[in-house]
Parts: sequence; structure tokens; C-alpha cells
Amino acid sequence: MALKSYNMVQTIQGITRIAKRGDKFTQSTIDVIFTNCLNSEFVKSVVLDERIGDHQAIKCELNFTAPKAPKFEKVEIRDHCKHNVKSFVQFLSEGSNYQPLLTCQCAESAILGLSEHIDSAYRNHFPLKTIKRHEKFINKPSSALLDAIRNTRIAHASFKKLKKKQDNGNCNQCKICVKCIKCDEAWLSYKSQRNHRTKEARSCRRTNIVNDLKAKSMKNDLKGIWKTIKLASNVNPSISSDTAADENNSPESFNEHFAEIGPKIQSEALKLDDHVCYSDFLPERLSDSRFDEFEEVTT
Repeated sequence: MALKSYNMVQTIQGITRIAKRGDKFTQSTIDVIFTNCLNSEFVKSVVLDERIGDHQAIKCELNFTAPKAPKFEKVEIRDHCKHNVKSFVQFLSEGSNYQPLLTCQCAESAILGLSEHIDSAYRNHFPLKTIKRHEKFINKPSSALLDAIRNTRIAHASFKKLKKKQDNGNCNQCKICVKCIKCDEAWLSYKSQRNHRTKEARSCRRTNIVNDLKAKSMKNDLKGIWKTIKLASNVNPSISSDTAADENNSPESFNEHFAEIGPKIQSEALKLDDHVCYSDFLPERLSDSRFDEFEEVTT
């Protein structure tokens, strides 16, 4: 009744498990596939010859295609290169005929004609181009962060100004005069604004990362998700794990070290004479040192 209430249909009709109980073999359809879209997206379901333990593998085919996420987001902008800007300025100054506008009796018509002329020249001299969206947009500041940065700069400039007056006034930092008190207050205000800016920067970065992961998860952009995780971990997304590893800790450096350590030590070792033996490099034997003898234990 529960399956019928949800319009579910069991599609596996073959035997999926054969078990031996004593002298008898039992056959059952214990592995099943349920669906409520049998007529539209569901194609078929079969029992395979491959086994997983004592069960037969089963497979179903669905008629749908997963959307492929783009490698990167494309943005169209106008190409404002130096060559296009120079060509645009030259066209407006030397290649345009403004005589009809100068002889026009209606000011509104002249203004409209000039705007259309400039707009047409802009579209012709600055064509559209497609660029990739910047990968490090997770550091894009919010309005609150921009306000915090602006207030921090104002507080820092105010502190520097008061500090300069304190130094030029031959003050010995007595901490009780007016200049010292104002300078200390400005320093505390700057530190407070600086800490607030740091807090806003971390909060903004965290929000950007979460929003980007949500957006890429909805698009099933696994590659983009991995790039965002690398950027959040301060790892360059364009560098692989093998390249990003420290050169001293790479397998190649270890192999090279142990392959060359023997000849290197041999070349750096002292040239010893034939009469020098290994015991000459050992410390002297202590006079009271001895080997303990173990007594036999009987039970």
C-alpha cells in the first residue's frame, strides 16, 4: 500500500540471489529497483551475470543527460586597448564631419545627432571581446569592508598627523600633556578601526567562499568547486599537488639524495693511512667498565 501511494513500481523480475540451505537451493528476488517514472525517463532494468558476494548485480538505464558545467564563466566587455583608444580619439578629432551639427537650427536635434555619432563610433572602435571571470573573486570586498578600509585609512592619517605634531613640539612623551593624550587616543582609535577591518575582511572572504560553493554546486561544477577550495586554502589552482609540493620533500629529491649520498661521503672523507683501524675512532674504555655475567637459574 505504501508503494502504491507513491506510485512506485518494482522493476526487477529476475532472480538476484541463490542460496544453499542444507540440501536445498533457494532462489529469491531480494535486490530490487523502484521507480515512479516507468513510462518517461526509465528505460529498462536487468539482472547481470556478475556477482557481488552471493547476490547478482542489477542495472537500470535512465533516459536523461546531465548538464555539463562550463570550465569557466565567460564575460563580454569592450576592448579598451591603447590602440583602440588612440584610433577612437583620432576618428573624433580628424575623421568626423561636424558641419551638419554646426549648421543645425535645432539644439536638441544637434545633441541627439552628436550622441548617435559618438555611440556608433564607440561600438565600431571598441569591439566586444570574451574574457574569463577572475578566479580570485573570493577576495572581492563588500560595501562594509570598503567602509572599514576607508575609516582605517582616515584614522591612520589622523594618528600620523598628531604624531608628527608631538615629535615637532619637543615632547618627551610625558603621557599627561594634551598632545600625548590626543596622540594616544588617535592610536587607540586606529587600532580599533584596524581590528574591525580585519574582522570584516575575514567575514567577507568567508561569505564569498560559501556563496561561490553554493553557486557552483547548483551547476554541478566539480572542477570549479575544487578551484575554490584551493583558493580558500591559499593554494594556486593552476599548480598541481606534485608541483606545489616542496622540492626538498618530493620523491625525486629523496631518490637523488640517497643515490648520491655514498659517493658524496666517500669524496668528503679523510684520506686515511693503511695502519689506521676502526678502533682508533672509538672512545677510550673506562677502567671500571665490565660485562655482567648472568647466573644460571634453576627451578
